[in-house]
Amino acid sequence: MPAAADLGTKRDTKKNPHSMLKHLRHTPLYAVLVAMGAPASADSIQLKNGDILHGTIGAVTDTTLTLAHPLLGDITVQKDTVSSWSREQPAAVQAKAPQETSPPKVVSASPPSQSTEWKRKVGLGLYGNGSRGDTTSNNLHLFFDSEYEKEKDRWLFKMAYDLQEKGGDTTENKFFTQLDRDWTRTNSPWFWSARGRFDWDAFKDWRYRLGGFIGPGYQWIRTDTLDVRLRSGLGGTYTWRGEEKGFQPEGQLGADLSWKISPHQTLDTSTMFYLDLERPSHYRNTTSVGWSVDIDHIYRGLAFKFGITNEYDSNAAEDDSKDDFKYRFSVLLGL
Repeated sequence: MPAAADLGTKRDTKKNPHSMLKHLRHTPLYAVLVAMGAPASADSIQLKNGDILHGTIGAVTDTTLTLAHPLLGDITVQKDTVSSWSREQPAAVQAKAPQETSPPKVVSASPPSQSTEWKRKVGLGLYGNGSRGDTTSNNLHLFFDSEYEKEKDRWLFKMAYDLQEKGGDTTENKFFTQLDRDWTRTNSPWFWSARGRFDWDAFKDWRYRLGGFIGPGYQWIRTDTLDVRLRSGLGGTYTWRGEEKGFQPEGQLGADLSWKISPHQTLDTSTMFYLDLERPSHYRNTTSVGWSVDIDHIYRGLAFKFGITNEYDSNAAEDDSKDDFKYRFSVLLGL
């Protein structure tokens, strides 16, 4: 059994219940603590590793729970390590109505990706394309994202508008809107996915482009912090102008990744290849990388986002660049 001085040290740390329980679990003292703490405490916290902490729950924030343990003192627990927690009515409230007994309220900690309502973000920012020169450039980037997920249904809708002026002339004016829908299956990583997208670009020879695809997808990784999905499909695009106007059958193949680096930082990446089924050497690719930093302590839902995107078209017109590379800085607001 640890000396009394050792136990006092553990009470002072109080920040990491996992390390304390892991250290004490194989000692006789652990059994004594559980036996002494459980009967006298109304509230409890169950951790994802199976441990149960008994005590009195105090402050509850968006990311942490504070528990006053009878022997270990105050413990701060990160919510992403909690599977459920319960808090009983205070004794004074129960004394007023002893005939009514209700079970403790249990709050489950669901993965952040299991959304039950639409999550919306609107953003305003600036962007550049890496070109050099002395000409003054003014640019504007506007976008809107919205996503929704329930047990067997997942939606993602987004749109963006870019405008750039150099030397008093408009050099870029483009817009796109995209809708994705996934049909997921219980206890299976496979799902069906459909995508529809419309592009308008005032400086491309095709001007308007509409595409649609459907096919299988695979949920490769899904944890509380990492989400990786693979996608494929068949479909095509229709353009109204240019040398390639009309319908062009295409296949799509790509992947989406979302990594929650910390409670306030998220990295999102996506890449998609569109393959010309009639001319295999021709293809398009869209790739994006975005790093978001939440600053909820300033204003709820406020965040900064740094991102880069590139659109490649191997069959671009002779006077158009095959690559359209951009870097962006934006301010986001959750709605």
